[in-house]
Amino acid sequence: MIFRADDRKLLGVHCFGDIASEVVALGHAVLQLGGRVELFLTLALNTPTYSYAYHDATVDGLTRLTETMGLAADVPTSPADTA
Repeated sequence: MIFRADDRKLLGVHCFGDIASEVVALGHAVLQLGGRVELFLTLALNTPTYSYAYHDATVDGLTRLTETMGLAADVPTSPADTA
């Protein structure tokens, strides 16, 4: 998952494996809509493993961003944290 640091707009996703075409479709939809990565923290899909993959990638990316920029680790990890 690649996103801009300033506004966290999704710029690209990359998946590999047996079901990559199914997993990448969600990221592609958000990408085409110009969405931000925080959207993945609130999505609920009928296949929870897909949701969790994007959720975990989002949390990891935002955590790395805060560490890189020297900010406090105030990364939302649940939908309630983004409200």
